[in-house]
Amino acid sequence: MNANDIRIAQDAGKTLLIVDMDRSLDIMVLANAGVLTSLLLVTQPDDEGQALDVITSVLKSGCVEIVVVFGKVSPLLMTQIRNTRWNNARRNADDSIELCDVFQAD
Repeated sequence: MNANDIRIAQDAGKTLLIVDMDRSLDIMVLANAGVLTSLLLVTQPDDEGQALDVITSVLKSGCVEIVVVFGKVSPLLMTQIRNTRWNNARRNADDSIELCDVFQAD
């Protein structure tokens, strides 16, 4: 997922959590691509454990539809994040299940 994809997701009404693992996210690049940066939830965790805690809390709140992880993370963390999204899936009125999408940034 790149800046253009984030803008497209925002245009579709999606709320995104950006997890900046290596603190290299350039907000100006996103803004220049048309991303409404004031509408992004951004976290810069100190380690993978803290990242998982933040993601779990945000997913439990139900306030985001997409999680984008910027930076290098272990395959184990990505698996834990994907498991967390299943554990915090939202059940809709028609009994369908809505999952948060999880992406590793390009």
